[in-house]
Amino acid sequence: MYVLRMGPERQGLYASGHIIEAPHHALNPNERTVHFRVDQVHADCANGFVPLVLLQQWFADQDWVTLQDCAPLKEPLAGPLETLWQQAQGQHILATYAAYADADRGNGHKKWLARYEELTHRVAQVRSGEHELSESLLAELWEWSQNGVTGVAPGHLYNAEFQSGKALLFEFTKKILHSPDEQTLNEVYQDWANAKQRGIFSRTLHSVIHRVFAAVAPQHYSSLLNRQDLISLLKGMAKYFELRCNLDQNWAGLNRALKAFMRDAGLDPSHEIKNNVAMWELYELFDHARPLAALPLPQDQCMKGHNTMQASSVPLNQILFGPPGTGKTYHSINAALEILDPDFLRDHGEPEQRSALKKRFETLMKAGQIVFCTFHQSFSYEDFIQGIRAETQDGQLTYSVHNGVFKQLCDRARIGVIAQNDVLDKAIHQLKKTLAELELADADTDGVYGLEMRTRTGKAFRVRPSRDHTLLVFPSNSTSPKTQARIMLKDLRDFYAQNPTGRLIAGETYLWGVLDYLKRHCHLPVYDPKLPAQKAADKFVMIIDEINRGNVSRIFGELITLIEPSKREGADEALSAELPYADEDEPRFSVPSNVYLIGTMNTADRSLAGMDIALRRRFVFKEMPPNTALLSGHRVGDIDLGDLLSIMNQRIEALLGREHCLGHAYFMPLLDPDLSDSEARFKLLSIVFQNQILPLLQEYFFEDWQRIQWVLNDHRKPNADRFVYQVTRLNTDLFGAQIDQALDNRPWRINEDAFTRHSAFDGIIEVRQVAPEGATPS
Repeated sequence: MYVLRMGPERQGLYASGHIIEAPHHALNPNERTVHFRVDQVHADCANGFVPLVLLQQWFADQDWVTLQDCAPLKEPLAGPLETLWQQAQGQHILATYAAYADADRGNGHKKWLARYEELTHRVAQVRSGEHELSESLLAELWEWSQNGVTGVAPGHLYNAEFQSGKALLFEFTKKILHSPDEQTLNEVYQDWANAKQRGIFSRTLHSVIHRVFAAVAPQHYSSLLNRQDLISLLKGMAKYFELRCNLDQNWAGLNRALKAFMRDAGLDPSHEIKNNVAMWELYELFDHARPLAALPLPQDQCMKGHNTMQASSVPLNQILFGPPGTGKTYHSINAALEILDPDFLRDHGEPEQRSALKKRFETLMKAGQIVFCTFHQSFSYEDFIQGIRAETQDGQLTYSVHNGVFKQLCDRARIGVIAQNDVLDKAIHQLKKTLAELELADADTDGVYGLEMRTRTGKAFRVRPSRDHTLLVFPSNSTSPKTQARIMLKDLRDFYAQNPTGRLIAGETYLWGVLDYLKRHCHLPVYDPKLPAQKAADKFVMIIDEINRGNVSRIFGELITLIEPSKREGADEALSAELPYADEDEPRFSVPSNVYLIGTMNTADRSLAGMDIALRRRFVFKEMPPNTALLSGHRVGDIDLGDLLSIMNQRIEALLGREHCLGHAYFMPLLDPDLSDSEARFKLLSIVFQNQILPLLQEYFFEDWQRIQWVLNDHRKPNADRFVYQVTRLNTDLFGAQIDQALDNRPWRINEDAFTRHSAFDGIIEVRQVAPEGATPS
């Protein structure tokens, strides 16, 4: 069996497993439950998640759009789908797509691929000096409406313009052959504009210029010659393949982002032409893809058992995990908005609209729909659920029960409406304020104090404050504990809502009197279920930052079971628990189904394998790896930030493992558009390395300086470019010359000057000079 994830975003093949128990329709024809065991989960595109857009292309005979809960696939698809699923395991789905596209390419695109390879081969021969640049090749590059790269009709170069500008086009081509970089591209733009002013060219043909660059350097430029077409491809990759990049770049910058994503996805760089054709085919696929919003959502949960997965697009419990600096807390905002306001998230998903997302997130926090907390070693069950807190009142030490952050959220979610829209909550707050003022004044000398109210028949009674969830009521002239009674605010709410459950409610006489007082003195309106303020707000979210830093078993206690989707309030297998500090008349606690938990977890702080197994099986884990595509193409001097991060992480992964990689967030400040001065950018890079990267490496490797040297490539750099080095000679006065020479564990030093040298950072990526063995910075 396979799990197909549906919903407004990230639709596709998510998991596979085996059926444990299927419904017995003879006993219950309406049974829709399937018990299954999950064997493989491809959590994201980097780990083989298959987007629905590819399933629709590769398995067109299957109607994926109307596929219902627990539906069988068409029989011939089972084998090919299993082959795809296994091939996709452990690799980026873009690499799988490229391989499938190459194996199943139509005749038309096969012929195009052959022409593309043949043209770029001839251009490469000219570039290497094996052949001269001929006029026929010049015409093929600049004038032809269709050549091996792609077509530019109707925006091709007229023959008259080609003839009049032939000498200039020869000059352009030689310049591009020598250096097909962005600086040359800008120079050609400017030279073309000057030629246009002189009447040599009548139009500025950007696509024609781009096609020559694509023919000369297919490893740097795709066959998508129009900037808007390239943006469409990258937007599709963002939508279906989880690419994140800055789209506010020129054609060359967008190609850098595309090529970096292709490289990170594992596409073979020796097949650049095939990869470029695959990207064109992907562009065409995205252009004709059905919009995600048109797909239906399953209406109920249909699969339960060994591993329970929600049919909903967003899991009730999820954890974003990854190394430091990968944006886990940053993306928790998006995850919360995906639950509470997906339309707003979809309309403001571009990076430049981040401030709008943050503002919306803060608004929801103020409204009480989002609660944020951080686990740490001192965080306890009492902070999270419920505990006793000591307070001083009138010089006396008192102890009272206080609800923790999670129980407060659950109580609010059970009501189903945020506090600012809850008319009953506002009225009760006003009542409690009045009761507190009366109790403080204590004006009744007979000790009979409280707020007087009347029943439906006019009989007087008094009300005094009690615990957060109750009020004390007693006859008007009595304070004896024997005559007092408690009314639950939960019962008050049910009575106000005209008892929708139809259950017996104790103390209805008193409840009517309290509600009457609230309506007359605290602005409580007559109950109307049609009022928006009295309708349930759908969902509430708790974000738990650094969830693995706390003692999870101690903090969650009995809730570790109650947070399961199948054990939530209202579910078929719902469970509740009696809290240790609860009153006798307080209802048992359960977790509402409209409460979502989002945790973040730093894998460098504690390995994922060491997580509490009870927590692991109740949360969906979503990996947040370093995203070098966000940095690719952004340079500090000659240093490509994407390459810098990628090569360091490859070394760290080989030495420690992928959970200790460096996140891209450390380098994101270098992308600030206000940092236009190159020297200011380099100074900031130096500060980031000196104050963040190097201390983090020291923590990772437990002061194993030799491995830190390996990560920074210092052992293969010139003396002055080494960030860290080992002292070769000690002062002979310390131990004497004989002992000094015998010492193996010589101290390490940090070379402060290296942080001011561009070559020191260049050397992390590229070795320009091999340092002599045992040399140290001067």
